[in-house]
Amino acid sequence: FINKTFWVDSFTGVSGSSSVKSLAIHLEKVVKPDFKQVFSSIEIIPLELNDSSMVGNIYGKKLYIPGKYYVIVDDGRIVKVFDMSGKYVASSENCIGKGPSEYYIFQDVSYNYEDDTFVILDPFGNLITYTSSFDFVSKKKISLQTTDRPRNLFILNSHLCILSDSVERGVFYVYDYSADQLVKRVEYPGLIYSISSVQFPFNYVDKHLYFTPPEINDYVFEVDRESYMPISFYHLDGGKHSITTDDVKDFEFGTEEGNQYIMNESSKYSPVSRFFNTDYVVSTYIKNKELYFNFCNVNSEKNITVGLKHGCFPTFPHFFALDKDTLITILYPFELNKYMDSSLVSNKEL
Repeated sequence: FINKTFWVDSFTGVSGSSSVKSLAIHLEKVVKPDFKQVFSSIEIIPLELNDSSMVGNIYGKKLYIPGKYYVIVDDGRIVKVFDMSGKYVASSENCIGKGPSEYYIFQDVSYNYEDDTFVILDPFGNLITYTSSFDFVSKKKISLQTTDRPRNLFILNSHLCILSDSVERGVFYVYDYSADQLVKRVEYPGLIYSISSVQFPFNYVDKHLYFTPPEINDYVFEVDRESYMPISFYHLDGGKHSITTDDVKDFEFGTEEGNQYIMNESSKYSPVSRFFNTDYVVSTYIKNKELYFNFCNVNSEKNITVGLKHGCFPTFPHFFALDKDTLITILYPFELNKYMDSSLVSNKEL
């Protein structure tokens, strides 16, 4: 799904060093879904399905490795890998078990850009590394103790990773998994509430490491590659229409009552998912059980909020990656008619 060319501007904004660029997010006017308002074209890439690559439920974790792979973790805990043309590469189907080179319970997976490997985290603190063909490389036990247990993984390089759990909010850990040693516990500002659907808090763009907090937060950050401290990159200002800490002050942090209030009762928009780079910020908001997308051009600060109310067709799908000016989703074939404007499809021969 490719953004309209008139939205694309050269980026001359914040470098991420000292000041924060505030972006006004227009949430007061919501328009009906219309692909032509946001996208100039749609390209369909069929994923190759055979006996080895048949995908189970695709609504779980998905990864996009720019220029390399599309990755799906299906409901059988199997990691499926496809190249940029959609050709099947490999799967972890033969890596599931209780042997020394296998994983039994899947927690998270991350890609190591340095050596083209996938690293799987299990609930017992094991990091199991496989080649992109899912040949076993190593299994390392980490001793990091968090409030709950490490549940989220991002590989930085051949010896460093970032870990976090799902209970201790507003913090992540930089960890040396080769030496089994904590490097730094990092706290970050702007936390509003814990509910979120952010699957990919960390993202490389042109060798810069960006961080989208896995909670409700109006800041996004660049992570300094030496100190690993998050530097506020953009502040996304939704004004009086966006939820604040004052709106949830009556709820104990992270409670089910607070979650239900945000999802079902609050009259304000709460950001539950977000992608960004130096050109665009794409946010998913929830308000009164309804979902909304906001598409924001960073340089021009043009932005549009799209309503996804039931009965409005076509509706936008749930994107899981942003690469330059392109948003990416993975759909079943039977969903295509619902989630697209066929007049924008570039490869109609399919």
